[in-house]
Amino acid sequence: MDDNGSLAYGVLWDIFNNVNGQLQFAETKNAALLTLNLAVVLGIGAILAGNDVGSSEIRGWLFITATGVAGAGLVSLLSFLPHIGPTIYVEAAMPGPTNRNLVFFADLAKTGPVELLEAVFASTGTPAVQQNRLHESLAHQIIVNSGIASKKFAWFRTAVVATVMCAAIPAFVLSAVWIGNGGAFK
Repeated sequence: MDDNGSLAYGVLWDIFNNVNGQLQFAETKNAALLTLNLAVVLGIGAILAGNDVGSSEIRGWLFITATGVAGAGLVSLLSFLPHIGPTIYVEAAMPGPTNRNLVFFADLAKTGPVELLEAVFASTGTPAVQQNRLHESLAHQIIVNSGIASKKFAWFRTAVVATVMCAAIPAFVLSAVWIGNGGAFK
């Protein structure tokens, strides 16, 4: 491989490392949220196991909160399912703007290897004729990993919304019940 081919390979490798960094970040965020959800469920479980809460309204809403947060934790846990099996074949770019950010993983997930390689070779001043199987394989893997990272961030977003909703709604309902009962639970 000549200097220009090596330069193109270096650019692809940098993009690949960036995508893998985003993939690791998504997994870290999901692990942190899963840990938080588990702690909340265990804390609520400890409260419900004791006799400190006498109101059936509070006990019911704590149970609902724990169930919802556990469900959100399950969504977060699902993001850790590995991608195994045959490699996803990425054929061409999805319809959309041609001015995608070819460093941002969410845009890369919608890009085809051909579009990515054309941009890399154009940026390095390398004729596309010099691309080889290694360039194509690395571009393909960048696209696949970008899609996986995008899915992990989508799972995280869903789990965060579920966690917040499952914690906030019971708090509002219990506050309304408390105010409605004149500052007490019955």
